Amino acid sequence: MMPKILSRGMGIGLILSLLSLPCAADPPGAGLNKNADTLKIVRITPTGQDVPAERQIVFKFNLPVVPVGRMERTPEEVPITIQPALEGQWRWLDTSTLALQLGEKEKLKPATRYTIRVEPKFVSQSGKPMPAGTIQDFFITLRPRIEYTHFTNWKSPGWPVIGMSFNQKVDPQSVIKHLQFTASGKRVAAVLDEKASADYGTAVNIAPVRELPIDTEVILTVTPGIASLEGPELGVESRTVVVFNTFPEFQFLGIQGFDINGKQIKLRPGSSEDLRFQPLAGAQLLFSTPVPARSEGPKLRFTPDLAGGRSDYDPWADVSQGEYYLRQPHKLGTEYPVAVPEALKAFHDYQLTGRPDFQDIFGRRLARPLKFALKTSHRPPELFLKNEISVLEKNEQTHVPLVITNLNRITARYRLLQNPADYWTLHDLADCHGTFNPNQEHVIKTEPVQDV
Repeated sequence: MMPKILSRGMGIGLILSLLSLPCAADPPGAGLNKNADTLKIVRITPTGQDVPAERQIVFKFNLPVVPVGRMERTPEEVPITIQPALEGQWRWLDTSTLALQLGEKEKLKPATRYTIRVEPKFVSQSGKPMPAGTIQDFFITLRPRIEYTHFTNWKSPGWPVIGMSFNQKVDPQSVIKHLQFTASGKRVAAVLDEKASADYGTAVNIAPVRELPIDTEVILTVTPGIASLEGPELGVESRTVVVFNTFPEFQFLGIQGFDINGKQIKLRPGSSEDLRFQPLAGAQLLFSTPVPARSEGPKLRFTPDLAGGRSDYDPWADVSQGEYYLRQPHKLGTEYPVAVPEALKAFHDYQLTGRPDFQDIFGRRLARPLKFALKTSHRPPELFLKNEISVLEKNEQTHVPLVITNLNRITARYRLLQNPADYWTLHDLADCHGTFNPNQEHVIKTEPVQDV
């Protein structure tokens, strides 16, 4: 029995040893050419440019070089040099794959060019040597690149502050040298925002050196040369980073909402359309630039008054502020809404006026005094069942309570249930599906109830 136990234990040990090998190794025999006349390196990984800063460099040979056994090697046993020098452990992953394993602290640095020299001193297991001559290769790890941008503020209608996140720590002075704004065909240099932190890391805030023309398309571009703080290789990006528009003049653009049929409508200043807004659907005032509604709301006046004559209530107190839009790019034609904070009265004529000191978020006033007429429609017809289930008893004065508005009549359709099994057809009845006979319909004329 003892030999069987030993054999099983050795088998388990062999399986665990194979499972512990790094994933970079190819399957046994992959890429091998046993009929080759000379030993060659068929692949070095990583290779190329802008490769991730990983923790392994792998050399794949076309023939087996070492037998299975002691797979670790000292640096003196490996005729390979890498510059800049790397500290790690050399190990054969299989008989034809050699790797330099790097620790967490010794991993490849970003923005660095690594040069590899392989001396022709390797010999295959079958005694075949490498051709004469040193093999040289290189790879470059990730160079500085803009990952994403976001608008952090607008100091004025033509003066944005843009935040940038890079894939590594960068020199902020080199960033502004290789970024530029173009507006109306003229180039404008970038500067660091004065509120940016001194510890930049991977994030940098920039702005144009001066205010850009209003209501103009702006293109922000990056050119090669941004320097990393983690390696000597410079960035190679040459592209458009973001396209946006500066804000236009401050204008009132009208009101948008819905009509009684649920269709969205807009009423523009100077329009002759006879549009009526559904009073319960919510209306929005439209402006060409953001408005700080909470502070500016009292400078807008509806007649009749939205507060219903109350002096202790400010209907604009909970309206969201326009500062949110200072963290967004402006696009040509964007309209900025301010919600009317109260439901409007049905079938009323309103007058909207603005005080002379009514301003947008940049402190600019309207060129013309705000004066606008708004009409509302009746409320849409509606029926509400106070009880989901109501029982009408035969020969008793029982009722189904209904709450209605703007309805002239109600048509009730019904079926007679002959036995308990008919109960399961009630879902069809609830959706008014199926066929109804004329004697299964009851019309109820309602008393006038308007806009309740």
